[in-house]
Amino acid sequence: MSQPVPPSAAGAEGVAPRRFIAFLSYSHRDAARVQRLHRELESYKVPVRLVGKRTPVLEAIPRRLLPIFMDRAELPSSADLSTVIEEALSASSTLVVICSPHAAASRWVNSEVWHYKRLGRASRIMALIADGEPNASDRPESGQPECFPPALRQVVAADGTLTAERAEPVAADLRHEGDGWRNAKLKLIAGILGVPFDECGSEKRSVCAGAGCKARCSRFCCWRLPPLALGQ
Repeated sequence: MSQPVPPSAAGAEGVAPRRFIAFLSYSHRDAARVQRLHRELESYKVPVRLVGKRTPVLEAIPRRLLPIFMDRAELPSSADLSTVIEEALSASSTLVVICSPHAAASRWVNSEVWHYKRLGRASRIMALIADGEPNASDRPESGQPECFPPALRQVVAADGTLTAERAEPVAADLRHEGDGWRNAKLKLIAGILGVPFDECGSEKRSVCAGAGCKARCSRFCCWRLPPLALGQ
């Protein structure tokens, strides 16, 4: 797993004092590929022309995508799990959900998505499809496993209840038949920074992947909430 959060980020008062540029929500059965993603995101060098620019997501684009919270892997052993996770979610600019059949069945992943939506930040949730099919549960005859957790598929009401209204998560597809690893990662970075996909060094424009998924790569920049400054 990733390195523990530095003392400045986690301590007796939890992680709330430090803002995270992203929070990775995933099933630990997908840990190997998430570790790789975490390393590559934190080592990504933002193009110099973008550094310092204000976007709909950030007050100023940083040189690196740091820090990224890797959910339960980041917690000290003595921490109150639910409290620290909620604080970390509140302190994160973007929630990235690594979607797979394991994630769809994970109560932790579902709870993290649900809590983030209750914060009023549904538009800052990004789905990264690793395995399975988006909204496959709508088509049981297909025999494909669902990869979206319930809270990702549905709109969460102000009182915290899941409604019957279908949500349209912004998504990138790691699978070979989708965007592929590199383009999916660049789409994710574009969304985290709030810049056009092509600004992040893509070789070609990728397309929305996943049956029934209405996400478009251009939507990765269409955040509607006020910009946030890291370190607040």
